[in-house]
Amino acid sequence: MQITITKEIKDYDLMESVLANLFLSVSPWLDNYDWDYENKALTAEVSYEDPESDKTTTKTVTPEILGRGLEVAISEGYHHFGMRMTADEDCMDACWSDIVLQCALFGELVYG
Repeated sequence: MQITITKEIKDYDLMESVLANLFLSVSPWLDNYDWDYENKALTAEVSYEDPESDKTTTKTVTPEILGRGLEVAISEGYHHFGMRMTADEDCMDACWSDIVLQCALFGELVYG
């Protein structure tokens, strides 16, 4: 049996859930990110190692991009601490954020 559950996450809340929980030590593929949380910015600059070219790439991340990443993580059945990915606020930590950001940038989990 398969059911579909729709959950609304506000733009800023999604930005905060992903970007405020990132740690470079947990995401070694991530070079840097710049997000102005105090002004509740809805864009962030993310620099990372491009898996295709091994060069540093910078991309502007938006709530829409992160939302697609979360959708990929959930629909592909990626796991976080042995449990399938969800949009549950209680599960949003550095590992969860890394998975969502990878899916947002690459369309899949590349760096494990």
